[in-house]
Amino acid sequence: MAKPRILVVDDEQNARAALRTILTEEGYEIAEAADGEEGLARLQEWSPDLVLADVRMPAWTGCRFSARRRRAARTPPS
Repeated sequence: MAKPRILVVDDEQNARAALRTILTEEGYEIAEAADGEEGLARLQEWSPDLVLADVRMPAWTGCRFSARRRRAARTPPS
C-alpha cells in the first residue's frame, strides 16, 4: 500500500524540516517547496494527496498559492 503524500510549502526551512520529521514518522511521504511557484511545479510532477501551505510567505502567500493552484487545476493542458 502506498504512503499518503503531503506537499509542504513554506519559506522557512526549519518549519519544513520539522514537518518533514513529524509527518515522516507518522508514515507519510513528504515533498517540500520553499515558495508558491516551486509548490505549483511540485504539484504537477508529484501529485500529493494533501498540501500544507504557510499563509505568510513573501511574494506568494498561502492564499495566493491556493488560488493559483485551483486556477491551474481548471486550466486544460495546451
